[in-house]
Amino acid sequence: MLKLIQRDLRCGLIRWQYLIAPVFFIGPFLRTFPSNHNTNYTDYLMSVFAGNPFIPPHGIYDISFYWLLSVCGCLLINLDYILHDLTGPGHQVLLRSGTKRGWFLSKCLWNLMSCLVYFAVFLLTALVFSLLDGAEVFPIQLGMFTRISFRHMFHRTPTATKILVVSVLLPFLTVFAMSLLQMVLCLYIKPILAFLCCLVLPFLAVAVKSPLILGNGAMWLRNEWIHMGVFRIQDLLLGCLLWIAVCLAVGLIRIKHTDVIGNKE
Repeated sequence: MLKLIQRDLRCGLIRWQYLIAPVFFIGPFLRTFPSNHNTNYTDYLMSVFAGNPFIPPHGIYDISFYWLLSVCGCLLINLDYILHDLTGPGHQVLLRSGTKRGWFLSKCLWNLMSCLVYFAVFLLTALVFSLLDGAEVFPIQLGMFTRISFRHMFHRTPTATKILVVSVLLPFLTVFAMSLLQMVLCLYIKPILAFLCCLVLPFLAVAVKSPLILGNGAMWLRNEWIHMGVFRIQDLLLGCLLWIAVCLAVGLIRIKHTDVIGNKE
């Protein structure tokens, strides 16, 4: 299994596709930069995964294109490796490894590391824009740009820990759970269809008030310290971890009882 992990980390993480990752975040950053409101690093972090507030009764459905791009960008990057690894060379590796469970767990670890790389790019891109803007990097606190952009929405001032949880940790767990779900669905259907199925989740999250719907965890505008927000951070964390656990369990069962080699299409 160690050789499988080494191969996946080497072949799956050293890819040119990560170079396009900043494109998925640049929209919100350009709206923040340059600013006349004394921006800080936190402003750039919180500009990406703000999402949409809850739709009021009889309200018009609306979804942020930049938020959708940021959430699904990692799925698109990971899809490329999944497409490569579920056909041709990937099947040969599975045959030679002799362990379906080890093969799948190795893919899960690669998936986790790939999402970490994606979010590392997010943090570094935000840092570059902050430095170009002359913005303060520390301390982590609610910036003036965010306060002005979302005025009247904050009825509590979040701590530094809470800011990092809602703008980095929760979005990371949400994206990882979606990426893991995409990978598991690839064991049942074609990878492109798996991507499209996962693409539905953000649209569903905007319309449905439930911490169990993947996507809500990546929208800090729906947290309880925001006016009209209702989700507790603990519930969103639990929802993401539950999805991750279910994907792992379903994937292990599927890979054990299915002839993946015969599923080349």
